[in-house]
Amino acid sequence: MSNKLTKNAGFTLVELIVVIAILGILAGVGTVAYSGYVKRAQQGSDQQTVANLIYAAQLADYADSSLFGDDGSAAILITDDDCYVVYGPSGLESALEDSVGSLSNIKLAYTDWNGADLTTLQSALSDYQALGSAASFADNVSELWDDVSGYLSEEGVGTLIDSTKYADATDSELLAAVANYAASDADTVKWWSEPKSYDDDGEQSRLWYANAMARNYSLAEYAVSNNYGLSANMVSFLKSALAAINDVAYYALDGIGSDTNGDSKWNTWENEATTNGYSFVDGDRTALQNAAKAYFTDKSDGTNTQAYVDAMAYCGIMTAVNDATYSEDNPSGTHSTSDSDYLDTIASYVTVSSAVLSGSLSDAESAVTITATKANGKLFCTVSPREAGVTDGQEDSSDGSGSGSTTCNETHTESIKVNSTNIMVKFIIDEESAVSPGSIILCSIDSDYSSITFEDNNVSAEYTITVTEGTDVVSVSGKTITALKAGTATLTVANAKKSATVTVTVH
Repeated sequence: MSNKLTKNAGFTLVELIVVIAILGILAGVGTVAYSGYVKRAQQGSDQQTVANLIYAAQLADYADSSLFGDDGSAAILITDDDCYVVYGPSGLESALEDSVGSLSNIKLAYTDWNGADLTTLQSALSDYQALGSAASFADNVSELWDDVSGYLSEEGVGTLIDSTKYADATDSELLAAVANYAASDADTVKWWSEPKSYDDDGEQSRLWYANAMARNYSLAEYAVSNNYGLSANMVSFLKSALAAINDVAYYALDGIGSDTNGDSKWNTWENEATTNGYSFVDGDRTALQNAAKAYFTDKSDGTNTQAYVDAMAYCGIMTAVNDATYSEDNPSGTHSTSDSDYLDTIASYVTVSSAVLSGSLSDAESAVTITATKANGKLFCTVSPREAGVTDGQEDSSDGSGSGSTTCNETHTESIKVNSTNIMVKFIIDEESAVSPGSIILCSIDSDYSSITFEDNNVSAEYTITVTEGTDVVSVSGKTITALKAGTATLTVANAKKSATVTVTVH
């Protein structure tokens, strides 16, 4: 009997290697596909969360129109750890919870939203947090930022300050420059807290005075919270561009004493303040001196003055904003007024800064902010970052009916041209001649119609544009008019011999 060997079929080593390679490729593709699915699912969940909160805010406004009043605002912060109202009208949090349940149970599922970088922000403010004391403006960061950014474009600032380099800069460019200036200057904290004077006539003046305004604002908040007895007009004056240009906080420390120079300085302030609607009262001078002395010299925590704490907070915020300004995609840091993504990102940083300064922000990795503003009877909501909103971050508005709109459908002025000669100043508005006063219509909400630039048509005599009424409604930068809020303003267009007025209606 012969024995026969039976050949059993099997895989060769090469075949096994090929199979393993194929399985590896399939596993890699599957992992990527699964990761993408998870990412989209998490983002979709967060977008729905944002939509629910916006709708809840709109329902609250519809149920009680007095909640936001005519021009109220609020900011809601959502992180991967928590959700809460950063600032807003009393009763908003409970009204939101009536619709969405407890805010403490709301969290982000996706941890890489491209909004305010919390790691950057926490790092920028880490030195401030280590001090263990709260900034004077910890509860009003957004208001402080609004004042500073509003100051930069305020009518008349460009003519009051020798600022050749930034004379024609857009509002966004100025915001970027201010952030870069405060973040990059190693002496910023020292200059603020020692203090030193911001009274500088160089090309950086507008940036210096932006810091001066922030310091004045902080002193005002400190004086109010510590009951130094400043009148309401004095507080408003301290937060104005006029006070920034006069560098009031610096001179209040030892520049308005009871001597000839002090009397002269005080009288100048008082006359300018009265002319601009800020009438001082008896006792304001002494109260301001006492507040400034304590602000700059008292070490309430035994180590640091309040001025030093505020300076650290301000510079930390500016450092974070500067990081957002100078990105890989925009290394020059140049931004136009139409760069809504940039402006929304900065607004997000400022809002989240409020939470950091007040100590209420935990060690979260990601944040989405919802800013709600009431205007013209509607509650407009903006999401940052934009992609976290269900409408791709476009502004969502509601008149209380629950319906939203991303654009303004009312009539707006498309163009305005100027004829300026030695015998006339006239306008051509939307290609139709207009006698003085002409009329311009802008929108305070829709960025496509929030500004307009005067074009030269027949100009043999140079002209200037100033806001004679309604400086809080519109601002002028060169020949561009920008809406600030709903209302009516009057512009005067004048050359050396003639002038004309034009009315601006902002809805």
